[in-house]
Amino acid sequence: MEDSEAIRQVATETWHKTFATTIDSSNRERVLSRSYSDNALRRALCRADLDSWFWVVESEEKPPEIIGFAEVILRPGINPDAELTRIYVLPCWQGCGVGQALLEAMLNTLRQLKPTRLWLSVLAHNQGAITFYERRGFQFFREFYANLPGQLLEMQEYVLEL
Repeated sequence: MEDSEAIRQVATETWHKTFATTIDSSNRERVLSRSYSDNALRRALCRADLDSWFWVVESEEKPPEIIGFAEVILRPGINPDAELTRIYVLPCWQGCGVGQALLEAMLNTLRQLKPTRLWLSVLAHNQGAITFYERRGFQFFREFYANLPGQLLEMQEYVLEL
């Protein structure tokens, strides 16, 4: 839990910069307050049932600070899948290999857990993220829409066969 405030800061800065022109400020605040409240982060970071995995990347500065994080949730079943529910890197660190390091750590863990696929959803207009995923082997699966109060967001779903 000691990382929760730093994770919240990474999420807040990244969300406001990345989604400033695509998600209304009131919706950004609503999502951030719901997904990164103390209780929400406590549940995500301390899941006893081990269906959720969380990774952080720290800077090499002294003292180190969290500059990125990711979460994957395992979806049990006959052909178990995993879902990348969040991956965020501070804007000033994007393009420096932090996202790649998170993805590699994630894939190393998933190889041991043996899900068949890794799924993710991304805003259709977030070309930087889409390019990142496609360069790492994710394949477009489908387009869909997400509803936020007063907003309809065009989304894309991607999948990586593991």
